[in-house]
Amino acid sequence: MTQTPERLTKGERTRRRILHTALEIFAERGYAGVSLREVAARAGITHAGLLHYFTGKDDLLLTMMIERDRAEIEAIRGYVAAGTGPASVDEVIIRWMIRDIARNQSRPDIAPLFVKLSTEATESSHPAYDYFRGRYTRLRETLARGFAHEFAAADPPVTGRDPRLCAQQFIAMADGLQVQWLLDPASTDMVASLLDYLHVLGIDAQGWAELTVPEDRPA
Repeated sequence: MTQTPERLTKGERTRRRILHTALEIFAERGYAGVSLREVAARAGITHAGLLHYFTGKDDLLLTMMIERDRAEIEAIRGYVAAGTGPASVDEVIIRWMIRDIARNQSRPDIAPLFVKLSTEATESSHPAYDYFRGRYTRLRETLARGFAHEFAAADPPVTGRDPRLCAQQFIAMADGLQVQWLLDPASTDMVASLLDYLHVLGIDAQGWAELTVPEDRPA
């Protein structure tokens, strides 16, 4: 069970503050251009104090990304377990991503961070290389199952499409649209473009951006 802010210890609050600060500063300047001392200073603690919670900048980065993923996975599973909507993750994963992208359009800290880090992490020596490679592998597999479900549930059912290719194309579109949106947000509607792609595939995604869940994942 997730602890409420009132029940967090001082150390847990400090750790969360460090992670939140790292999210902000990495989003502003990318991973490579930020020192651990800068993160500590903005978080209001000493460099030695930060090292009490994280062994280094690499550890801080990976912890930040892994914890965000864990919170997202828990939120999806909790939504399914509530029994008020889809019966499996496969049934909700695509619309959940549409919802997340819609939310991220109003949260300018998330998209820049992801774009910068994922670009930097294409180098095998980058500390987040294995994280991003594994993340894309898992996402492709989950989305492929999601597309297989949506194709079977469509009226009429969609045939002649490879769910694995559609999953890869969907991810590529989402990532590419994020870059265009960052460069020209007024002319780029990420959600509308993705919904149009789903429509072309024969999936009725009307209203998916307005998916509501009992609780939003932590920021």
